[in-house]
Amino acid sequence: MLGVEQEPILQVDEDGQTNMKLERPSLLTRKVLPGVALLAFLALVGFMAYGSQRHVPKLALATTSVGKNRFLSEVSDERVCLEYPGLKLAESSAMSLWATCSKKWSEDCTNSGCCADAGMACYEKSSDWAACKSGCDLVDERNETWSCRKVEPILPHTYKSCLDACKEDTSCQQVVYDTSAGGSCSISTDRHSFVVWAADNFNSSYCGTVAEVDVMKSMLQQVGGQLPFQLPQMKVDNCSWGGEDCSQTKCCNDVACDAHFTACFPYSC
Repeated sequence: MLGVEQEPILQVDEDGQTNMKLERPSLLTRKVLPGVALLAFLALVGFMAYGSQRHVPKLALATTSVGKNRFLSEVSDERVCLEYPGLKLAESSAMSLWATCSKKWSEDCTNSGCCADAGMACYEKSSDWAACKSGCDLVDERNETWSCRKVEPILPHTYKSCLDACKEDTSCQQVVYDTSAGGSCSISTDRHSFVVWAADNFNSSYCGTVAEVDVMKSMLQQVGGQLPFQLPQMKVDNCSWGGEDCSQTKCCNDVACDAHFTACFPYSC
């Protein structure tokens, strides 16, 4: 218990002598003030404990019922992408994200900033024209001047740039990237598991929320079931050749059947 020192008191006795004695503290000093001090100390400790709880990290809030639901909701809204390199998947609602790259020499590449032909770069001649060339001279073979400023596309034509665009667009569910012809990126609002082509220049991906991961994995298994990829079998017409009987085949490979479909001759009715 907090103690209170006794205070010296000066008193004058009957003989006129001044004496000093210690006076017993009052009830207020002995009991009330220590109690007030104790209550103040307890209040300070409680305030500090309350303040520390106000800065609980978000992950810690997940342990409470309300905080857990909010945390799971935030996670489920996060978008992720699953890729399958080397494949081109079917597309039905595809939209090209980048401008088509320009052909060498003959097309203005000011807006696209990229070239369809390998080894070419887009160089500015003036504010009105830029062309895809292997190099640039300030004065060309026609004695025309070029600024030779290299024009780049607004977005880099990389797989990461293509994938990030789909990941950030909540309506995008599938993206197909192609490195050929200067690079192309097409995004779709739906997903397909049918393999159209297999080549190193392609990369196809599904994008969606964390809650859709199992669905996307299931579709990728369907994609994997089509590998190794085989070219679709072309329909081969079993037609007759010139001079042969075409009464059964009803067609000729190199000429047309006669009027009665009995022989292949270089004429028809």
